[in-house]
Amino acid sequence: MAVGRISGPLLKANLVRSTLPAERRNLAFETDLLYIDVNNSRIGVKTTSPQYPLDVAGTIRTTDLQVSNTAEINNVTISNNSITTTGNQLNLATPDSAVYNNRLIVDDLIIDGNTITATDTNQNFEIIPSGTGTVEVRGDTRVEGNIHATGNIRADGNIQIGDQDTDTITINADVASNLVPDASNTYTLGLANKRWDEVFANNLTVDNLTLTGNITVNGLDLTARPGKTYYVATNGDDLQTGTHQNDPYASVTKALSVATAGDHIHIYPGTYTEVFPMVVPVGVSLRGDGLRAVTIQPTAPTSTNDGFILNGEVTIEDLTITGFNFDSVNNTGHAFRFNSNGDSSGYAVTSRSPYIRNVTVLTQGSVTSGNDPRGFASGDAGKGAFLDGAMATAWSREAGCLFQNVTMITPGVDALTLTNGVRVEWLNSFTYFANRSIYAYDGVSGLAGQGQTNLRVSNISGTITAGETIFYYNDGGQVISSATIDSVDGNKITINGKVTGFELPPESGGKTMVTNGNAQLNTSIKKFGQSSLQLGGTADSTNTANSVDFGFGTDDFTVETWVRSNLAQTTTLFDFRANQSNDNGVQVSVVNSTPRILLNGSYVLTGTNGFNDDTWTHFALSRKNNYTKIFVNGVNSGQTRNPQTLTSNGDPQIDTSVKKYGTRSIAFDGSDDCIDVSNTADFGFTTADFTVEAWMNFTSTAQQSLFDFRTQTTENKVWLYATPTNNKIILHVNGTNIAELTGINLSTWHHVALTRQAGVGRLFLDGVLSSTFTFSQNLGATTPCRIGARYDAIGTQEFSGNMDGIRFSSTAKYTGAFTPGNMINTTDTVLMIDAEDGIVDNTNLYMSTNLSSAKPLTIGNNYSNNNGFNGYLDDFRIVKGLSLYDLNFTPPTAELTRSNETTLLLRFNGDNGATSFTETLTLPQDIRFSGGATAERFTLVDYADFGAEVRAIASASIYGNYGIWGDGEGVRMYLISHNLAYIGNGKEVSNDANTVIQVNEIVKQNDASIFFTSVDHKGDFRVGDQFYVNQETGQVDFTTSTLNIDIDQGVTFTTGADITVINGSSVETGNIKISGNTIESLTGDVTFDSNTDQINLQNNVAITGNLDVTGDITIGGNVTIGDETTDSISITAGIGSDLKPAVDNLYDLGTATKRWNTIYARELETDSVRIDNNVIQTIDSNADLELRTNGTGNVNIENFSFNGDTISNTNDITITPSTGVFRVDGTGAVKVPAGTTAERPGTPSLGMLRYNTDTNFFEGYDGNWIPLAGVSDIDQDTYITAELNPGDDDDTIRFYAAGQLVADVNSTRFDVQSLVVDNLLLQGNSISTTGTDQDLVLNANGLGTIKVEDFVFEGNTITNSVPDSPTVFRTTGDGYIDVSQAGGFVLPTGTSVDRPSAGVTGMIRYNTNDQRVELYDGTSWGSIAGSSGAVSILDATEIAIKIALTYG
Repeated sequence: MAVGRISGPLLKANLVRSTLPAERRNLAFETDLLYIDVNNSRIGVKTTSPQYPLDVAGTIRTTDLQVSNTAEINNVTISNNSITTTGNQLNLATPDSAVYNNRLIVDDLIIDGNTITATDTNQNFEIIPSGTGTVEVRGDTRVEGNIHATGNIRADGNIQIGDQDTDTITINADVASNLVPDASNTYTLGLANKRWDEVFANNLTVDNLTLTGNITVNGLDLTARPGKTYYVATNGDDLQTGTHQNDPYASVTKALSVATAGDHIHIYPGTYTEVFPMVVPVGVSLRGDGLRAVTIQPTAPTSTNDGFILNGEVTIEDLTITGFNFDSVNNTGHAFRFNSNGDSSGYAVTSRSPYIRNVTVLTQGSVTSGNDPRGFASGDAGKGAFLDGAMATAWSREAGCLFQNVTMITPGVDALTLTNGVRVEWLNSFTYFANRSIYAYDGVSGLAGQGQTNLRVSNISGTITAGETIFYYNDGGQVISSATIDSVDGNKITINGKVTGFELPPESGGKTMVTNGNAQLNTSIKKFGQSSLQLGGTADSTNTANSVDFGFGTDDFTVETWVRSNLAQTTTLFDFRANQSNDNGVQVSVVNSTPRILLNGSYVLTGTNGFNDDTWTHFALSRKNNYTKIFVNGVNSGQTRNPQTLTSNGDPQIDTSVKKYGTRSIAFDGSDDCIDVSNTADFGFTTADFTVEAWMNFTSTAQQSLFDFRTQTTENKVWLYATPTNNKIILHVNGTNIAELTGINLSTWHHVALTRQAGVGRLFLDGVLSSTFTFSQNLGATTPCRIGARYDAIGTQEFSGNMDGIRFSSTAKYTGAFTPGNMINTTDTVLMIDAEDGIVDNTNLYMSTNLSSAKPLTIGNNYSNNNGFNGYLDDFRIVKGLSLYDLNFTPPTAELTRSNETTLLLRFNGDNGATSFTETLTLPQDIRFSGGATAERFTLVDYADFGAEVRAIASASIYGNYGIWGDGEGVRMYLISHNLAYIGNGKEVSNDANTVIQVNEIVKQNDASIFFTSVDHKGDFRVGDQFYVNQETGQVDFTTSTLNIDIDQGVTFTTGADITVINGSSVETGNIKISGNTIESLTGDVTFDSNTDQINLQNNVAITGNLDVTGDITIGGNVTIGDETTDSISITAGIGSDLKPAVDNLYDLGTATKRWNTIYARELETDSVRIDNNVIQTIDSNADLELRTNGTGNVNIENFSFNGDTISNTNDITITPSTGVFRVDGTGAVKVPAGTTAERPGTPSLGMLRYNTDTNFFEGYDGNWIPLAGVSDIDQDTYITAELNPGDDDDTIRFYAAGQLVADVNSTRFDVQSLVVDNLLLQGNSISTTGTDQDLVLNANGLGTIKVEDFVFEGNTITNSVPDSPTVFRTTGDGYIDVSQAGGFVLPTGTSVDRPSAGVTGMIRYNTNDQRVELYDGTSWGSIAGSSGAVSILDATEIAIKIALTYG
């Protein structure tokens, strides 16, 4: 409906004329100027079909536009704070307050078309979102001017900056993220002509780096060395630059022609045919893309030329060179050769030798066949390398080359040829089918054409100058060689040219030292040389077998070494003993870092100076004329004190006819002979322990003084004198005789000893304890001693007889019976006079023991290897027959040297961690100089300038004619783990071991030196020419032609424990030595053992030593044993017969002065007393057994003294009954010790019992003193009583804790307030667990049950134990019984007969007759379902039958 004009009520009436939509009418003004869609509630402007609440077809111009939700304008949607478009582009023009001609103007902005323009000059254009919102621009954005952002800029898509290379990017801010290319190895940072000036980085990882300027990495300025990388490829062009992968050369020759020092040539895969030879400039490296990817071969015209000409500092790697042949006329056709130019362009090394790595040389002979496919027989296959040191320039540092991982297949020709001072490292490299795998020979001109002979001599006497002549003589005085000296530098002599004839001294077979534990060489800590021996203690050591070199006998000797101790320790430095502790070998121990000397297991010498931790100290042990001294850092440290000063009075004589041990004793004439020892603190025993002892032979019965320490008649000093007339020796102290012994006889050697130990004195005669007494007197701090006379008058009570082995000690040497022997020095000896060297004090100085003719040696430990030294040793030397040091000296300042008397010299030089080393002893030579000087030996004879040096590791020579060939004195080769496989087979590859020629493996001519360890094709192992192990047979061979055996040292065979030494004069095995017609024991007895049980000795047998027969001896006739009273009989075996005297009551068993020490017999009868087992009883019936003393003495049994009714003991009295019960009978009492608390024993023992008079309680000691009045703690507030009050007799035990009663026990109950057993608490009438959420478990053992009142619990069954009594479950209040689990509840079951005889209302059961649950209602049993309930199965069955019968 079109309306021209309508307003007011009429408009309203039209709009709402009806409530029904069908009757409503839309309104239109000017058709579509304004259209109101009443039914859809829409308004259209310039449209009659509005699609939105306000739909405008055209442009809206308004001052303000408010949209409550979303406004859509064509394909633009304004919603919230977003303007979006469905089109490809959203254009915003400059807005203003009006829209006109499609322009939107908002303040200073005009939006016109797709352009937004600011109207004010130089005004900013700002888009500011509200709050934290963002401005989103979707679609492509183009900015023609500059962009300035004060905040952050983020682009989620790709960014392209600049459209031409003249555009620039300036970054003033720091980059706060990684700068990562989108694709690897695609984009370049900088260009070849546009480079970054400086790059600063912490870490820089690149594959290839070319530096032309400076680079600073983590503060370090690395200046790029000159050098370029040139590339060679088969598709390259020699006219290109060659400096880029995409611009390579076509030939290696071209790259080599432009490369200079520092440049690198990279060769891409392919085969390159080049003009040979190719000179590799100094410092240029050449690398192929892979060993088998790059092949270089010669052009046909140059196929017999050398391949690569090497200069210094060059590297060639990762390629194969092939296709060339050897020209024997011109000696060309080698893969590698030194530059031979004689001018400055010749071969020269300034820093590094050429390096050939990962290269294969593959050639073949010119004539091949089916039988010889490699042309082996032609002899003209290309060779591997010819390196001539003469080609080096005079200023070259060396002539050398390093080959690593190189394979040379050179059939029938030499693979590697070396001469004139060249040095080659041959690492993990192989040769195949070579005539000679490695061939080195002495040239003529030498290194750089100016070879020299280099000599070094030792022990020069005189002065040597250049221009003199050196002469070398043989043993016969004939000149072997001579030459004019060109120059002298110390002991080094240089001779122009090669002069032969000079040689190193011959070497004796060095002793092989075996290391044990972790003993090893250490190169970081040493005194001299290369290394030292490191020892870590415990089981660390090194040792060598039994040798006459260490059998010092009674000769002089010297043992010295440098010692560096790690810590204060008590260990062993070295030990010459042969597998037993009391062997007569010398042992040097370290006690608290102080050296001590032991002999036969006892100390004989102690040093006063020790080894400082972590400091090198020189130690020397020297014996001269049986006097032994210790020197520490050259200072005599061999005495714990100075020798005592002895003065002889009268004329005591050295007597060689009467002696106890050794060869002499001291004779005193009994008139005026005596010896005075000056006043010394060594004899000031105060209250300490000591021993005075000597061997004595009395010749007079007169009273005579033995040792007198007094200075006045009455003082606390020892005076020991003898009264032979009554066979006594008496001890006199402070005017009183305090002890004595009895039993001395004239003209008999007696050992007399006085000891004091912890205040107890003891006198011994011949090792038997004769008297024990209290001896606590303070004997003073210093005192003199007179031997053989009284202190106050020479000539009074003089000793008459002989003394031997006089020894005073600062300890109690004996506390019980002993066997006296020869006196030797021990660490506690303060006086030792043995007469062997006259009347002198030999304390800690004398050691005359025969040290045997052969001994083993253990260094760093004792012979049993369980007392190891912790530290380092260096330069260990043994000199036999000569004492090098008698007075103080300056320790050596250089490595020790050998003299003719040296029998061992170990410098411990070797590789770090080495565990084996061999001693080398060199012999002197006759070297003279025209100027008059002489030298002892050559230590260096070097012709290396003319030969070659090869060091090969883990390499192989396979097939071919020969392996390693050396010719000339200048050749030295060192091959480690070299494989020599099928050498001698020539061209054959059949691996036929029968055609192998083993002598061709190593060929040495004209004194060439080749040192090697090798394995052949069978795995047989060789160490040089001296040692060979056959893998198949297990046979080990020593080549006698090159294995020298020194007869002085001998050959040692050892199993580790057993040792046999054979030398030119004797055989030693175990402890037996056979020399000439003499068999002797080195230690112990000689044993003859026959497997026929019979040893026949023809003619008369004279035995001057001992005879030990392991079989039977039957002697017919009388036997006389011994021809002197000094002879003795030792019986070790048991006597298998009665021992009866020939005549009754005629012969004695022992004498009054020579008594048996102990008699062991099952039964002994003497008169009326029988001793049977451990019982002494009388034979006569009812006779008493009495032990009675003479006079006032005591009866002593062990340490017990019986006197009257008193038993006393100097120590504790211990009673140990065999039954475990100590019983005291009688009706009296046992009195225990009583005293105050303060009088308790100072050192109580467990179980002590006493009465405390302070507390009036008996008390015992169990670690603390506790009262024995009941049970109580220390402060007696926790205790147990047996009655409440004394005398109550209430039969109740009460327990108190902290003074409170906590429990009591009587005959009927145990009453306790609370009882905890593990996790169970019993308190009041409750039993509960103490742990949270813990079960309370009651379990019976075995078949037992748990009973609670009348209930019995067993497994999962609860039983009422009272017959016919009901089991009642009763609840209280609203409680009920709940059986609600998913299982069942089983009712009592039985027949109608089984019903309870007296039913109770509510009883319920299952009737098996009726097969139903029934209930007793107080009167009768009925179905639990009631009268109208379900029928039983039986009822149902009956009903079913009836129905069937009725209805059919």
